[in-house]
Amino acid sequence: MNTKVLVKQESFSQAARASCVLQYAINQGKGFALKTGLEFIRDNYQKDSIIVTMDADGQHLPKDAARICEAACQNQGALILGSRHFAEGVPLRSRTGNRITSALF
Repeated sequence: MNTKVLVKQESFSQAARASCVLQYAINQGKGFALKTGLEFIRDNYQKDSIIVTMDADGQHLPKDAARICEAACQNQGALILGSRHFAEGVPLRSRTGNRITSALF
C-alpha cells in the first residue's frame, strides 16, 4: 500500500471519528448522498449548525473542514465557499475536469 492511500484512509478515519457516517448498500451518486445528508442534518441538528460538504477523494483533509468552520463562526449567516489551490499530485482526471468546468463558467 502506498503512502497516498494510507493518508487517504487516515483522513477518512479522522473524519469518521468526528462525524456521523451515513452509508448505502449500493452507490446512489453524489447528488443523492448530499440530499440524504442535508435531510439528516435538518432532522437531527439545530438550525444554526455549520454544514461543510467536501469530497472524500483525498484532495481535502479534515483540517480543511476545520478552516471552513472557523470562517463560518467568524461570519455568521454567510455562505462560505472554499477554493482549492492546485499543486503537484492532482490526478489528471481531476485537473482536466476542473479546467473544463472553469472554462464553462
